[in-house]
Amino acid sequence: MNTEYDIGIVIVTWNGKHHLERLVPSLLAQDTDKKYKIVIVDNASIDGTKEFLENYKEIDYIQLFQNQGFAEPNNIGIRHLFKNYVSIEKVIFLNNDTIVPKTFISTLLSGFAENSKIGSVQTKIVSMDSPHIIDSVGITIDRSMSAINRGQGEIDHGQYEKREEIFGTTGSAMMVSRGALETVDLGNGNYFDSLYFAYQEDVDMAVRMRLCGFVSFYIPGEPVLHVHSAAGKAYSSFKSFHIQRNTIFTIIKIFSFFQIFYSLFLFCKRYLSHVESVKKGTGPASELSKKISLCGMVFIVFRVWASMFWYLPRILVHRYFVRRKCVITDSKITSWFARFPADTHKMLYGKRS
Repeated sequence: MNTEYDIGIVIVTWNGKHHLERLVPSLLAQDTDKKYKIVIVDNASIDGTKEFLENYKEIDYIQLFQNQGFAEPNNIGIRHLFKNYVSIEKVIFLNNDTIVPKTFISTLLSGFAENSKIGSVQTKIVSMDSPHIIDSVGITIDRSMSAINRGQGEIDHGQYEKREEIFGTTGSAMMVSRGALETVDLGNGNYFDSLYFAYQEDVDMAVRMRLCGFVSFYIPGEPVLHVHSAAGKAYSSFKSFHIQRNTIFTIIKIFSFFQIFYSLFLFCKRYLSHVESVKKGTGPASELSKKISLCGMVFIVFRVWASMFWYLPRILVHRYFVRRKCVITDSKITSWFARFPADTHKMLYGKRS
């Protein structure tokens, strides 16, 4: 196979032909002299995705026979690229529900120019339907390891036009160096933790890169258009379960034992805030309560903790790999929450009035 590609692009899709019809042409029209190879990993779509992609012989198409979520299909794409195109040094991850500008690749590449310890970069991501509304300019976190996109829901009036360090990059549109990916590998090409299935896998990868000494940067540029939660559906029980469970996974994997108990205490304390948000009629928990019953919401919490205990032995194995590679102190980890603080009020109650 041709081994002269500089960049790999991994797109995971599931019944997203209508999205790919917009994304693929935008990718093939990139204004860059770098060679890039696109691989699309298909989670057993039944909407004609395979037939559509037969028109693009330059794209590598991998068809899975069942829906494997987001994390493992991305790993399959990475392993395919590294095995078949050995010269690739950067990998772009894109949601299928995005459209990228012509300058997308060149903008991201410029982010690696100054610092060899930069592990990942992203540019501005805005709403597909309302391009004046920001979707993400990075990831922010709090002490319970809950995360929210920086700038999410804000009107874009030029407040994010400066290159700057961020906690981590958003998995819907980001570029990661091969060195960072290979360093955070949990074993056998498990770059994104496959236990996560979907949601929070980008937060987990950002954490693991920082533990290994890498940093992430936001690079201003022409924005990426994104349909937020197009595949997972906003305010669904599926999304709520995976976000909660995967956040706990991350807590157990990265923190010292004292920090684990403190973060889990804060995480559990959040349940009281969710009850309050339902009473107020604002925030994600309130929106979810409009779709499922109180018993259904309680059952999600039960499933979260039951799943955590079920997977605990495997989480502890992953913890061993993560902590073994850690090159920073616990106090450095604690400093993240002051440097990249999440807006807890927005996470719990939605937009501020």
